[in-house]
Amino acid sequence: MPRMKNMVRLPYQKELALLRKVVDHANPGDAASVVHQMECFGVELGSAGGWAKFAAGSKAQILLLGAAGSGPSPKHVLDIGAYGGGSALHLAMALPGVHVTAVELDPVMVALARCLLGFAGVGDRVRVLPGHTRFRLPGLQGQRFSGIFADVWGAQYADVLALIHRHALLSTGSVLIADNVLRTGAAEFAGRVTGPGFHTVVMPVREVANPEEEDWMTVSVLRDAAAWETSVSEELLELQARSEHLRDEATNEGIAPEEHQDFSERAREVFRKVGIAPVSP
Repeated sequence: MPRMKNMVRLPYQKELALLRKVVDHANPGDAASVVHQMECFGVELGSAGGWAKFAAGSKAQILLLGAAGSGPSPKHVLDIGAYGGGSALHLAMALPGVHVTAVELDPVMVALARCLLGFAGVGDRVRVLPGHTRFRLPGLQGQRFSGIFADVWGAQYADVLALIHRHALLSTGSVLIADNVLRTGAAEFAGRVTGPGFHTVVMPVREVANPEEEDWMTVSVLRDAAAWETSVSEELLELQARSEHLRDEATNEGIAPEEHQDFSERAREVFRKVGIAPVSP
């Protein structure tokens, strides 16, 4: 029987189960054991037909490789769309001495992230700020981040990139990493970071909850901040509009897995048509 789009779920049921999994099975103060239990939870969620909304598995590997190659002597990195703190935890664990600033819109997720990060023993190096990026990022002006990781819906990345540029949050040579580029159709963003302002590599990755589903991440090194606003093709702008519509549908009604898969295939076709494709695995 196909899944219904409007299944009744208790609020934050998945997130509370994640917290319970970590507290029951991980070791307090042991960041590696917390990461392990989060990844186990993602696999279990996938086997039940769910989606783990945090970077794990191959996505976490790309995140850490990109962050390790960020500007010289990285001291501060930014995590946009922190969710439950998984990405911030990976960054704090892999980059000793580096301070992580994470931004998350949902106040419940802010509380969850703070709990998990404190339990993992890295709360002193990670601050989780509540609020929307359009209000939070201007408040970070004056700080230069050696690396930024963005994990939001694809249609939102263009606005995030504009805020990063407007408030000068990246320096030449700094790294910008983005998740869900294929799965949620980050079309306008992909068109800009594959332009002359950045050197970008598109990496194929797999969802930890569904290893059969391919997604893309971009790892972009800033070359020239003045050249970030490159022209974007009509095909990409059309895909951007489709992504925005899909986000509205996902937020208001929910979307069936088959619908999301169809969108990903359409996005793949559009990206390849304009010359955006992942490197060979």
